[in-house]
Amino acid sequence: EDLYPIARKYLMVVHAALGRICPPPTAALSRDRRWLQMNIRALTHVACPACKGQLVLDGESSSISVLMVHHSDTDVLEGMLRCTSCRLAYPIMCGVAILCHPLEDYLLDHSAEVAIFASQWGASARTLRWLGSQQSFFMSGDYRTTSWDNVSSLNMYLGMHYLDPQQIPFGDDDMASLFRGLSSVSFYDALEVFIDQIYDLTSGVLVDIGCNVGGLLHRLRKKFDFLVGIDISFAAALYARSILLRSPHRLDRCRLRTAGSGVAELQIDVPIASNVEVVVGASDQLPIALGTMTAACAANILEIVHDPMGLLDEMDRVLCKGGTFIHTSPYYWRADRSPISKWLCSDTIDTEEYLLKWLSERGCSVRGVKEIPWLLRHYDRYFQYYLVQVIGGQKMRA
Repeated sequence: EDLYPIARKYLMVVHAALGRICPPPTAALSRDRRWLQMNIRALTHVACPACKGQLVLDGESSSISVLMVHHSDTDVLEGMLRCTSCRLAYPIMCGVAILCHPLEDYLLDHSAEVAIFASQWGASARTLRWLGSQQSFFMSGDYRTTSWDNVSSLNMYLGMHYLDPQQIPFGDDDMASLFRGLSSVSFYDALEVFIDQIYDLTSGVLVDIGCNVGGLLHRLRKKFDFLVGIDISFAAALYARSILLRSPHRLDRCRLRTAGSGVAELQIDVPIASNVEVVVGASDQLPIALGTMTAACAANILEIVHDPMGLLDEMDRVLCKGGTFIHTSPYYWRADRSPISKWLCSDTIDTEEYLLKWLSERGCSVRGVKEIPWLLRHYDRYFQYYLVQVIGGQKMRA
Protein backbone atom coordinates (compact mmCIF):
# COMPACT_ATOMS: atom_id res chain seq x y z
CA GLU A 1 0.00 0.00 0.00
CA ASP A 2 2.96 2.35 0.58
CA LEU A 3 3.70 2.09 -3.14
CA TYR A 4 0.36 3.59 -4.22
CA PRO A 5 1.33 7.27 -3.79
CA ILE A 6 4.59 6.66 -5.69
CA ALA A 7 2.82 4.75 -8.45
CA ARG A 8 0.14 7.41 -8.80
CA LYS A 9 2.71 10.20 -9.02
CA TYR A 10 4.79 8.30 -11.59
CA LEU A 11 1.83 7.40 -13.79
CA MET A 12 0.41 10.93 -13.74
CA VAL A 13 3.78 12.26 -14.93
CA VAL A 14 3.78 9.70 -17.74
CA HIS A 15 0.20 10.53 -18.71
CA ALA A 16 0.91 14.26 -18.73
CA ALA A 17 3.98 13.66 -20.89
CA LEU A 18 1.90 11.65 -23.36
CA GLY A 19 -0.23 14.70 -23.98
CA ARG A 20 2.85 16.67 -25.04
CA ILE A 21 4.62 13.90 -26.97
CA CYS A 22 1.60 12.33 -28.71
CA PRO A 23 -1.05 15.02 -29.20
CA PRO A 24 -4.35 13.88 -30.72
CA PRO A 25 -4.59 14.01 -34.54
CA THR A 26 -6.53 17.27 -34.68
CA ALA A 27 -6.15 20.79 -35.84
CA ALA A 28 -4.76 23.36 -33.44
CA LEU A 29 -6.73 24.12 -30.30
CA SER A 30 -9.80 26.23 -30.97
CA ARG A 31 -9.05 29.88 -30.30
CA ASP A 32 -12.62 31.14 -30.73
CA ARG A 33 -14.16 29.51 -27.66
CA ARG A 34 -13.11 28.30 -24.22
CA TRP A 35 -11.99 24.69 -24.21
CA LEU A 36 -12.72 21.91 -21.74
CA GLN A 37 -16.42 22.73 -21.72
CA MET A 38 -19.72 21.00 -21.03
CA ASN A 39 -22.92 22.45 -22.45
CA ILE A 40 -24.77 23.73 -19.39
CA ARG A 41 -28.12 23.24 -21.18
CA ALA A 42 -27.57 19.51 -20.77
CA LEU A 43 -28.09 19.78 -17.00
CA THR A 44 -31.84 20.02 -17.56
CA HIS A 45 -31.83 16.70 -19.43
CA VAL A 46 -29.41 14.49 -17.49
CA ALA A 47 -29.77 13.13 -13.97
CA CYS A 48 -27.90 11.24 -11.28
CA PRO A 49 -27.44 7.64 -12.50
CA ALA A 50 -27.89 6.31 -8.96
CA CYS A 51 -31.12 7.98 -7.80
CA LYS A 52 -32.17 10.06 -10.87
CA GLY A 53 -31.95 13.24 -8.80
CA GLN A 54 -31.06 16.65 -10.20
CA LEU A 55 -27.41 17.40 -10.95
CA VAL A 56 -25.87 20.79 -10.21
CA LEU A 57 -22.41 22.26 -10.46
CA ASP A 58 -20.40 21.85 -7.28
CA GLY A 59 -17.15 23.63 -6.59
CA GLU A 60 -17.29 23.95 -2.83
CA SER A 61 -16.67 20.48 -1.41
CA SER A 62 -13.17 20.19 0.03
CA SER A 63 -12.90 16.64 -1.29
CA ILE A 64 -13.07 17.89 -4.86
CA SER A 65 -11.51 21.33 -4.47
CA VAL A 66 -8.66 20.21 -6.70
CA LEU A 67 -11.04 20.59 -9.63
CA MET A 68 -11.71 24.06 -10.99
CA VAL A 69 -15.36 24.81 -11.69
CA HIS A 70 -16.20 27.91 -13.70
CA HIS A 71 -19.11 28.52 -16.02
CA SER A 72 -20.48 31.11 -18.39
CA ASP A 73 -24.03 31.28 -19.72
CA THR A 74 -23.67 28.16 -21.81
CA ASP A 75 -20.40 26.42 -21.06
CA VAL A 76 -18.84 24.66 -18.09
CA LEU A 77 -15.12 24.09 -17.63
CA GLU A 78 -13.86 20.85 -16.11
CA GLY A 79 -15.23 20.29 -12.66
CA MET A 80 -17.73 18.25 -10.68
CA LEU A 81 -21.47 17.67 -10.78
CA ARG A 82 -23.29 16.77 -7.57
CA CYS A 83 -26.70 15.20 -7.07
CA THR A 84 -29.01 17.36 -4.94
CA SER A 85 -30.71 14.23 -3.57
CA CYS A 86 -28.10 11.56 -2.77
CA ARG A 87 -25.10 13.98 -2.82
CA LEU A 88 -22.99 11.71 -5.03
CA ALA A 89 -20.50 13.54 -7.25
CA TYR A 90 -19.44 12.97 -10.85
CA PRO A 91 -16.46 14.53 -12.65
CA ILE A 92 -16.30 16.53 -15.87
CA MET A 93 -13.01 15.96 -17.68
CA CYS A 94 -12.15 17.53 -21.04
CA GLY A 95 -15.79 18.58 -21.23
CA VAL A 96 -17.09 15.01 -20.78
CA ALA A 97 -19.22 14.26 -17.72
CA ILE A 98 -18.73 10.71 -16.41
CA LEU A 99 -22.20 9.81 -15.12
CA CYS A 100 -21.64 6.23 -13.97
CA HIS A 101 -22.50 4.61 -10.64
CA PRO A 102 -20.53 3.42 -8.80
CA LEU A 103 -17.97 5.88 -10.17
CA GLU A 104 -15.13 3.90 -8.58
CA ASP A 105 -16.05 0.81 -10.60
CA TYR A 106 -16.05 2.76 -13.85
CA LEU A 107 -12.64 4.29 -13.15
CA LEU A 108 -11.28 0.84 -12.32
CA ASP A 109 -12.61 -0.77 -15.49
CA HIS A 110 -11.57 2.12 -17.77
CA SER A 111 -8.44 3.36 -16.03
CA ALA A 112 -6.03 3.39 -18.97
CA GLU A 113 -8.58 4.82 -21.39
CA VAL A 114 -9.55 7.74 -19.13
CA ALA A 115 -6.01 8.60 -18.03
CA ILE A 116 -4.39 8.47 -21.45
CA PHE A 117 -7.11 10.26 -23.40
CA ALA A 118 -7.67 12.90 -20.69
CA SER A 119 -3.97 13.76 -20.60
CA GLN A 120 -3.62 13.73 -24.40
CA TRP A 121 -6.63 15.96 -24.88
CA GLY A 122 -5.58 18.67 -22.47
CA ALA A 123 -6.92 17.86 -18.99
CA SER A 124 -5.42 20.20 -16.42
CA ALA A 125 -2.78 19.13 -13.92
CA ARG A 126 -5.40 19.54 -11.16
CA THR A 127 -7.76 17.14 -12.87
CA LEU A 128 -5.01 14.58 -13.37
CA ARG A 129 -4.03 14.89 -9.71
CA TRP A 130 -7.65 14.31 -8.70
CA LEU A 131 -7.77 11.29 -10.98
CA GLY A 132 -4.59 9.95 -9.44
CA SER A 133 -6.02 10.44 -5.94
CA GLN A 134 -8.81 7.94 -6.60
CA GLN A 135 -7.52 4.77 -4.96
CA SER A 136 -9.77 2.51 -7.03
CA PHE A 137 -8.14 3.94 -10.14
CA PHE A 138 -4.93 2.04 -9.44
CA MET A 139 -6.22 -0.97 -7.52
CA SER A 140 -6.05 -3.27 -10.53
CA GLY A 141 -2.80 -5.14 -11.03
CA ASP A 142 -3.19 -4.80 -14.79
CA TYR A 143 -4.98 -2.06 -16.66
CA ARG A 144 -8.39 -3.01 -17.94
CA THR A 145 -8.96 -1.45 -21.32
CA THR A 146 -11.67 -1.32 -23.95
CA SER A 147 -11.49 -1.41 -27.73
CA TRP A 148 -11.74 2.37 -27.59
CA ASP A 149 -8.13 2.54 -26.41
CA ASN A 150 -7.31 1.78 -30.05
CA VAL A 151 -7.22 5.07 -31.96
CA SER A 152 -7.45 3.09 -35.19
CA SER A 153 -10.89 1.80 -34.12
CA LEU A 154 -12.06 5.30 -33.28
CA ASN A 155 -11.00 6.51 -36.72
CA MET A 156 -12.74 3.55 -38.34
CA TYR A 157 -16.01 4.58 -36.72
CA LEU A 158 -15.45 8.23 -37.63
CA GLY A 159 -15.31 7.11 -41.25
CA MET A 160 -18.44 4.98 -40.96
CA HIS A 161 -20.38 7.75 -39.16
CA TYR A 162 -19.40 10.80 -41.20
CA LEU A 163 -18.12 9.82 -44.65
CA ASP A 164 -20.14 9.04 -47.73
CA PRO A 165 -19.52 5.43 -48.89
CA GLN A 166 -18.12 6.86 -52.13
CA GLN A 167 -15.32 8.52 -50.13
CA ILE A 168 -14.15 5.33 -48.42
CA PRO A 169 -10.95 3.88 -49.89
CA PHE A 170 -10.98 0.25 -51.07
CA GLY A 171 -8.16 -2.09 -52.01
CA ASP A 172 -9.00 -2.28 -55.72
CA ASP A 173 -11.75 -1.45 -58.20
CA ASP A 174 -13.42 -4.89 -58.02
CA MET A 175 -13.66 -4.72 -54.23
CA ALA A 176 -14.95 -1.14 -54.44
CA SER A 177 -17.69 -2.19 -56.86
CA LEU A 178 -18.68 -5.14 -54.69
CA PHE A 179 -19.02 -3.28 -51.40
CA ARG A 180 -20.46 -0.07 -52.82
CA GLY A 181 -23.08 -2.22 -54.51
CA LEU A 182 -23.91 -3.89 -51.19
CA SER A 183 -23.99 -0.64 -49.25
CA SER A 184 -24.45 2.34 -51.54
CA VAL A 185 -25.92 4.47 -48.73
CA SER A 186 -24.44 5.07 -45.28
CA PHE A 187 -26.15 3.06 -42.54
CA TYR A 188 -26.75 6.26 -40.57
CA ASP A 189 -28.23 8.06 -43.58
CA ALA A 190 -30.65 5.16 -44.06
CA LEU A 191 -31.49 5.16 -40.35
CA GLU A 192 -32.20 8.91 -40.49
CA VAL A 193 -34.72 8.31 -43.31
CA PHE A 194 -36.41 5.57 -41.25
CA ILE A 195 -36.68 7.87 -38.21
CA ASP A 196 -38.15 10.64 -40.37
CA GLN A 197 -40.87 8.21 -41.43
CA ILE A 198 -41.93 7.19 -37.92
CA TYR A 199 -41.26 10.42 -35.97
CA ASP A 200 -43.26 13.21 -37.55
CA LEU A 201 -42.39 15.96 -35.04
CA THR A 202 -39.66 18.58 -35.34
CA SER A 203 -39.16 19.11 -31.62
CA GLY A 204 -38.61 17.17 -28.41
CA VAL A 205 -35.57 15.57 -26.78
CA LEU A 206 -33.74 12.49 -28.05
CA VAL A 207 -31.39 10.21 -26.15
CA ASP A 208 -28.98 8.21 -28.32
CA ILE A 209 -27.77 5.26 -26.24
CA GLY A 210 -24.43 3.92 -27.38
CA CYS A 211 -23.95 7.00 -29.56
CA ASN A 212 -20.34 6.09 -30.36
CA VAL A 213 -18.68 9.03 -32.19
CA GLY A 214 -21.97 10.84 -32.77
CA GLY A 215 -22.98 10.33 -36.41
CA LEU A 216 -26.68 9.92 -35.67
CA LEU A 217 -26.71 12.97 -33.37
CA HIS A 218 -25.27 14.99 -36.25
CA ARG A 219 -27.98 13.88 -38.65
CA LEU A 220 -30.89 14.44 -36.24
CA ARG A 221 -29.75 17.75 -34.74
CA LYS A 222 -32.36 19.76 -36.71
CA LYS A 223 -35.22 17.40 -35.85
CA PHE A 224 -35.06 17.79 -32.06
CA ASP A 225 -34.78 20.69 -29.62
CA PHE A 226 -32.01 18.90 -27.75
CA LEU A 227 -30.11 15.62 -28.12
CA VAL A 228 -28.20 13.70 -25.45
CA GLY A 229 -25.63 11.14 -26.55
CA ILE A 230 -24.60 8.49 -24.04
CA ASP A 231 -21.72 6.06 -24.45
CA ILE A 232 -19.76 3.90 -22.02
CA SER A 233 -16.50 4.93 -23.70
CA PHE A 234 -14.79 8.10 -22.49
CA ALA A 235 -12.72 8.20 -25.68
CA ALA A 236 -15.76 7.88 -27.97
CA ALA A 237 -17.50 10.71 -26.09
CA LEU A 238 -14.38 12.87 -26.52
CA TYR A 239 -14.31 12.25 -30.26
CA ALA A 240 -18.05 12.89 -30.61
CA ARG A 241 -17.82 16.22 -28.76
CA SER A 242 -14.75 17.25 -30.74
CA ILE A 243 -16.60 16.65 -34.01
CA LEU A 244 -20.01 18.04 -33.04
CA LEU A 245 -19.09 20.78 -30.56
CA ARG A 246 -15.44 21.37 -31.55
CA SER A 247 -14.53 20.97 -27.90
CA PRO A 248 -12.08 20.37 -26.31
CA HIS A 249 -10.40 20.43 -29.76
CA ARG A 250 -11.83 20.73 -33.23
CA LEU A 251 -11.64 17.35 -34.94
CA ASP A 252 -12.16 17.68 -38.68
CA ARG A 253 -10.61 14.59 -40.22
CA CYS A 254 -10.24 10.86 -39.82
CA ARG A 255 -7.30 8.59 -40.58
CA LEU A 256 -8.32 5.28 -42.16
CA ARG A 257 -5.93 2.36 -42.45
CA THR A 258 -5.08 1.28 -45.98
CA ALA A 259 -2.46 -1.48 -46.34
CA GLY A 260 0.15 -2.30 -43.71
CA SER A 261 0.94 0.90 -41.85
CA GLY A 262 -0.52 3.10 -44.58
CA VAL A 263 -3.10 5.74 -43.70
CA ALA A 264 -5.59 7.73 -45.79
CA GLU A 265 -6.46 11.06 -44.16
CA LEU A 266 -9.94 12.26 -45.11
CA GLN A 267 -11.73 15.51 -44.29
CA ILE A 268 -14.84 15.62 -42.09
CA ASP A 269 -16.81 18.83 -42.42
CA VAL A 270 -19.91 19.13 -40.22
CA PRO A 271 -21.47 22.23 -38.62
CA ILE A 272 -21.42 22.83 -34.88
CA ALA A 273 -24.40 21.17 -33.17
CA SER A 274 -25.12 23.58 -30.33
CA ASN A 275 -28.14 21.56 -29.15
CA VAL A 276 -26.14 18.37 -28.50
CA GLU A 277 -24.31 17.03 -25.45
CA VAL A 278 -22.44 13.74 -25.07
CA VAL A 279 -21.77 12.12 -21.70
CA VAL A 280 -20.40 8.84 -20.39
CA GLY A 281 -23.04 6.52 -18.99
CA ALA A 282 -24.13 2.88 -18.76
CA SER A 283 -26.93 1.52 -20.95
CA ASP A 284 -28.59 -0.31 -18.04
CA GLN A 285 -28.38 2.71 -15.70
CA LEU A 286 -29.05 5.76 -17.86
CA PRO A 287 -28.41 9.18 -16.30
CA ILE A 288 -31.87 10.32 -17.42
CA ALA A 289 -34.96 11.04 -15.32
CA LEU A 290 -38.22 9.09 -15.64
CA GLY A 291 -40.35 9.86 -18.71
CA THR A 292 -38.39 12.89 -19.92
CA MET A 293 -37.43 11.79 -23.45
CA THR A 294 -39.65 12.06 -26.54
CA ALA A 295 -37.43 9.62 -28.44
CA ALA A 296 -34.90 6.95 -27.43
CA CYS A 297 -32.54 5.24 -29.87
CA ALA A 298 -30.14 2.34 -29.36
CA ALA A 299 -28.21 1.53 -32.54
CA ASN A 300 -26.34 -1.78 -32.80
CA ILE A 301 -25.55 -2.26 -29.11
CA LEU A 302 -28.16 -4.77 -27.88
CA GLU A 303 -25.93 -7.81 -28.39
CA ILE A 304 -22.74 -6.21 -27.02
CA VAL A 305 -23.95 -4.78 -23.69
CA HIS A 306 -23.69 -6.83 -20.51
CA ASP A 307 -27.41 -6.57 -19.72
CA PRO A 308 -29.57 -6.42 -22.89
CA MET A 309 -32.86 -6.51 -20.99
CA GLY A 310 -31.58 -3.75 -18.73
CA LEU A 311 -31.07 -1.61 -21.84
CA LEU A 312 -34.65 -2.19 -23.04
CA ASP A 313 -36.08 -1.50 -19.58
CA GLU A 314 -34.16 1.77 -19.39
CA MET A 315 -35.40 2.85 -22.83
CA ASP A 316 -38.95 2.21 -21.63
CA ARG A 317 -38.33 4.10 -18.37
CA VAL A 318 -36.96 7.32 -19.91
CA LEU A 319 -39.58 7.58 -22.69
CA CYS A 320 -42.64 9.73 -22.13
CA LYS A 321 -46.14 8.66 -23.17
CA GLY A 322 -46.28 8.88 -26.95
CA GLY A 323 -42.49 8.72 -27.15
CA THR A 324 -40.72 7.01 -30.05
CA PHE A 325 -38.61 3.87 -29.61
CA ILE A 326 -35.88 3.17 -32.21
CA HIS A 327 -33.85 0.00 -31.95
CA THR A 328 -31.35 -1.49 -34.40
CA SER A 329 -29.29 -4.66 -34.22
CA PRO A 330 -27.73 -7.37 -36.41
CA TYR A 331 -28.45 -9.82 -33.55
CA TYR A 332 -24.86 -11.02 -33.59
CA TRP A 333 -24.75 -12.54 -30.11
CA ARG A 334 -21.32 -13.37 -28.69
CA ALA A 335 -20.54 -14.93 -25.34
CA ASP A 336 -17.49 -12.68 -24.87
CA ARG A 337 -19.78 -9.62 -24.93
CA SER A 338 -23.03 -10.68 -23.25
CA PRO A 339 -23.48 -13.72 -20.99
CA ILE A 340 -25.40 -16.44 -22.81
CA SER A 341 -27.97 -16.47 -19.99
CA LYS A 342 -28.90 -12.88 -20.92
CA TRP A 343 -29.29 -13.34 -24.66
CA LEU A 344 -32.76 -12.32 -25.86
CA CYS A 345 -33.34 -15.44 -27.89
CA SER A 346 -33.65 -19.21 -27.44
CA ASP A 347 -34.15 -22.42 -29.40
CA THR A 348 -37.84 -21.57 -29.78
CA ILE A 349 -37.85 -17.78 -30.27
CA ASP A 350 -35.51 -15.49 -32.18
CA THR A 351 -34.57 -11.96 -31.14
CA GLU A 352 -36.99 -10.24 -33.52
CA GLU A 353 -39.93 -12.19 -32.06
CA TYR A 354 -38.65 -11.48 -28.56
CA LEU A 355 -38.47 -7.73 -29.19
CA LEU A 356 -41.90 -7.53 -30.83
CA LYS A 357 -43.39 -9.45 -27.91
CA TRP A 358 -41.61 -7.16 -25.44
CA LEU A 359 -42.96 -4.07 -27.20
CA SER A 360 -46.49 -5.46 -27.06
CA GLU A 361 -46.21 -6.30 -23.36
CA ARG A 362 -44.97 -2.77 -22.63
CA GLY A 363 -47.91 -1.21 -24.43
CA CYS A 364 -45.93 -0.02 -27.46
CA SER A 365 -47.28 -0.01 -31.00
CA VAL A 366 -44.92 -1.01 -33.81
CA ARG A 367 -44.50 1.83 -36.33
CA GLY A 368 -42.10 0.14 -38.71
CA VAL A 369 -39.61 -2.70 -39.30
CA LYS A 370 -36.84 -2.50 -41.87
CA GLU A 371 -33.56 -4.19 -42.86
CA ILE A 372 -30.57 -1.88 -43.43
CA PRO A 373 -27.06 -2.99 -44.50
CA TRP A 374 -24.17 -1.89 -42.30
CA LEU A 375 -20.62 -1.98 -43.63
CA LEU A 376 -17.63 -1.70 -41.29
CA ARG A 377 -14.30 -1.05 -42.97
CA HIS A 378 -11.25 -2.05 -40.90
CA TYR A 379 -8.75 -1.46 -43.70
CA ASP A 380 -8.87 -1.62 -47.49
CA ARG A 381 -8.92 -5.45 -47.63
CA TYR A 382 -10.87 -6.27 -44.47
CA PHE A 383 -14.57 -5.49 -44.11
CA GLN A 384 -17.47 -6.66 -41.97
CA TYR A 385 -20.92 -6.65 -43.51
CA TYR A 386 -24.09 -6.90 -41.40
CA LEU A 387 -27.78 -6.89 -42.23
CA VAL A 388 -29.26 -4.84 -39.42
CA GLN A 389 -32.90 -4.95 -38.40
CA VAL A 390 -34.48 -1.64 -37.40
CA ILE A 391 -37.64 -1.58 -35.28
CA GLY A 392 -39.54 1.61 -34.55
CA GLY A 393 -42.33 1.82 -32.00
CA GLN A 394 -44.41 4.26 -30.00
CA LYS A 395 -45.04 4.09 -26.28
CA MET A 396 -48.80 4.28 -25.77
CA ARG A 397 -48.95 4.41 -21.97
CA ALA A 398 -47.34 6.51 -19.25
